[in-house]
Amino acid sequence: VNDPVIFEPTAQLAEALEVWIAASGGENWGGCDVYISTDDQTYQRAGRINGSSRQGLLPAQLPTVVESTITQTIDDTNTLAVDLSMSRGQLLSGTQQDALNLSTLCYVDGEYVAFQTATLTDQNKYDLTYLVRGAMGTSPSTHETGSQFARIDDSLFSYTFTPDRIGQTIYIKMVSFNIYGSGEENIADVSPYTYVIK
Repeated sequence: VNDPVIFEPTAQLAEALEVWIAASGGENWGGCDVYISTDDQTYQRAGRINGSSRQGLLPAQLPTVVESTITQTIDDTNTLAVDLSMSRGQLLSGTQQDALNLSTLCYVDGEYVAFQTATLTDQNKYDLTYLVRGAMGTSPSTHETGSQFARIDDSLFSYTFTPDRIGQTIYIKMVSFNIYGSGEENIADVSPYTYVIK
């Protein structure tokens, strides 16, 4: 599995306390079983991811909006460049209303951003313009080269937790299988990702 995007949606985006995961893999990656532990010793299967999320990295900095506030802001000056090569993902343009309705919502290193136009610049690489910044209760901010990107859609895995788990570290093993649903890795051979529930 590629390094996944692991984050918690804001209250405006999720109806429960959840951790969301965007994951992808190599050319023959079909998905993975997700196992979670609180001690890195005993793991329980939390569910399965089928197919790739549209995830990637920023090949260039996305500056903050000059007049940024803690509220949603239209940014028709900056361009959000994204490289989805790791997931071989594709993005489609929408209308200005799609952007305003957050129909093209994405996660960018802690900020939610929607876009109107996705211009293909190279294979699996896009320039996104007419941006709705600071959506879903987040704040517009500067995002450096290499920041994580994920398209918010039904490919994301969700893990629900209770309030007493806040502050706890969870260990996540993602046991991959191929496009035919077989050839699953041995969980003992998979290294965990750690995440502190906020």
